[in-house]
Amino acid sequence: MTAPALEVRGLRIVFRAGERKSTALDGVDLEVAPGEILALIGERGSGARALARAVAGVAQARPGAEITGSVRISGREALEAPPREAARARRDGLRALAGDPAGWPDPALPLARQGAEIGVEIDAALLAAAGLAAEVAAARPARALAEGARRRAGLALALAGAPPLLVLEAPADLLDPASRREMMAALRALARASGTAVLLTARDLPEAAEAADRVLVLYAGRPCEAGPARGVLARPAHAYTAELLGARIDLLADRAGPLPTPPGARPAAAETGPRCGYVARCPIAVMTCERSRPPMRPLPW
Repeated sequence: MTAPALEVRGLRIVFRAGERKSTALDGVDLEVAPGEILALIGERGSGARALARAVAGVAQARPGAEITGSVRISGREALEAPPREAARARRDGLRALAGDPAGWPDPALPLARQGAEIGVEIDAALLAAAGLAAEVAAARPARALAEGARRRAGLALALAGAPPLLVLEAPADLLDPASRREMMAALRALARASGTAVLLTARDLPEAAEAADRVLVLYAGRPCEAGPARGVLARPAHAYTAELLGARIDLLADRAGPLPTPPGARPAAAETGPRCGYVARCPIAVMTCERSRPPMRPLPW
């Protein structure tokens, strides 16, 4: 049986600063199969970015970070293992494009040279999947490309050599709508061409559904809904997912007044206790939600 490209079990992340502590993630389980694209959906503070950075090994470097649980990349432990073994598991099993996408690829160098420096070849088929011409990799520095094309070139570089897993942080942020659609289409085509599994963060569910096979919606550091991307988009089962979709701006809609916003403020994961983290803002909450977190159960998508 083939091991998942990524397997996360009981992942918990706490950041400490003196006497204060903040729980960014409170026990998350997930799997990503080889060749599958999983999108982590949630607003700022949901825990999606912390999860992606923990998988990539970036969160561990933050002062005061306490990370527990298990992260296995292609069957190899990358969190609980000794530091050298964890580093080898990540080096052999994943590539990550985290943080500000303005730095990838290197704007001063052609893609072909950047690929040679990391020991991979960016072939014409990979460039075609990214919607780029072959001469782009041969001679032109990345800064000569438009922003959307440059980011797609970065994807092609990251997926050259078919790494088992790619971790992406908000790859389409700050692009115009047309470039965002091109970016997500290129991501899906490139992942299919390379056979690479992808874990990405996104704030826009419909946009993520253009590329992702599945989505995991997070709120206050906990999962609240998971399922096929288009199924969750068409029939959200959790009130928070429905609120996210309702708050999306539609430039073609004739809307008067402000966008719908749930009442109150988002709590930290540590403040919710055993109850559902969304209960104080949920329009359909019942007494059971106050006492315990509703279990995740399969739905007939």
